[in-house]
Amino acid sequence: MTFDQTKSSENGHRWTEDEDRILYEGFLLNEKPRIISVRCGRSLTAIRRRMIRLDLIDANGVRNNDPPLFDEIRARFHGGGTAAAVEPAKETNC
Repeated sequence: MTFDQTKSSENGHRWTEDEDRILYEGFLLNEKPRIISVRCGRSLTAIRRRMIRLDLIDANGVRNNDPPLFDEIRARFHGGGTAAAVEPAKETNC
């Protein structure tokens, strides 16, 4: 079996915040994609595609030396992260 044939029980399901965190931390620690794949329960193809989507690597597999912070990833893909500044409501004279 080649690495790309690694099958996953999560095949086709949305990425969870925990899976993204595992992938992100593995990327920062220079873990091999195969290790990240096993830890996430995803195929190598899924890991590579997610790394591209999260702007950790480009389409050629070249590392982004200035990756986004995980809070930015969380906010973009999971609706969490740091709260954005909100303008206070204007008072009305009722």
